[in-house]
Amino acid sequence: MTPEEKEHIAFAEWIQWKYPELRFNVDCSGMRISMGLRMKLKRMRSHHKKLDFFLEEPRGDYAGLYLEIKKSSIIKKDGTLKPRFKTDKQGNKTDDHQEQWQEIQDCRRRGYAAYFAFGKEHCIETLERYLSIKKGEKLSEGYCI
Repeated sequence: MTPEEKEHIAFAEWIQWKYPELRFNVDCSGMRISMGLRMKLKRMRSHHKKLDFFLEEPRGDYAGLYLEIKKSSIIKKDGTLKPRFKTDKQGNKTDDHQEQWQEIQDCRRRGYAAYFAFGKEHCIETLERYLSIKKGEKLSEGYCI
């Protein structure tokens, strides 16, 4: 189990303990699974990137909360994202963090609150801040709350 998966599990268990009535979903696309299951899931999903966590709970003017969970901060001291390059099948390099940021912005355009969260404690802080917002109140437009 990766350190990031441990953070996901700890966060999910905390929600189940503290807020058992909340409905949430965790994307498992980053987990190691058999090739057959991977191909089956690929055929059943949209082609858009999925963020790690989705809370099916409207608050304020938001339809729900999306989080992209990281084990530690990916924001540099100058306020920009640390790059994490990956190479696609054609040999092109892309910045994974930048792609995730684009997905966060897309979720926001669709009426959701969406953020990066770093570790279980930051996930909890972000969730509790989201659950406390009132109608008409806006959250930060930055990388995280």
